[in-house]
Amino acid sequence: MPDFDLNYFKTLINESDRGFVLLTTSRIDEVLKELHKTYIKSKSSPPDKFVNDLFDGHGSLYTLADKIKLAFGYGLISKEDYLDLELLRDLRNGAAHTVKEFAFRQPAIREKIIAFTAPKRVPQQISILNFSEEQRELLAHPNEDENSTKIHFLIAGMCLNYVLMDKILKILRRDGIVGPGGWGHVWCAGVQILDTAFIFCPPQLPCATPTHLAPSSPVVEPAP
Repeated sequence: MPDFDLNYFKTLINESDRGFVLLTTSRIDEVLKELHKTYIKSKSSPPDKFVNDLFDGHGSLYTLADKIKLAFGYGLISKEDYLDLELLRDLRNGAAHTVKEFAFRQPAIREKIIAFTAPKRVPQQISILNFSEEQRELLAHPNEDENSTKIHFLIAGMCLNYVLMDKILKILRRDGIVGPGGWGHVWCAGVQILDTAFIFCPPQLPCATPTHLAPSSPVVEPAP
């Protein structure tokens, strides 16, 4: 039951680098699954069993690669999101399938992490954030130390999670489940949509706080 939980992502920074990558990717995989479910149900309203079978061991949306490629093929995600998600999948495979050391300080791994574009482009799309020029420069050009690499990966995971949750929210708004004007509550397809306050303050990065909370932004709470 994924949700947009900043505290969850912040706790991951205390994991090993291998665990950090695996847990981040697992969360993204869950949200991608819910994005597909929400989209499919919005188009044809098939039985739950039909939808669930798509994600089982023989289904066409079982693997992370399947979810990423079909999301791009449907136009659910942008090319930039697709490339970042593929990069995340590649890192996940490296972390999961090697018995050798897996560490962000390794040049090959650091190079992949710095290649994520989400930390550079996504914060600019979130209107309730107000980053200073210094903060944006840090996101665009991280330092070469190991901790900076870890922070960059943290922000990449948070941004990709936000982007996917926003895609779900837009589908729900389009279908009238979340109204465009006024506060609302929604619990759909097992996903808690949080769209009211994106406090973007990972460890060792100056905190950017919301400049406003638009009245049209929905509040999302768990179903009773």
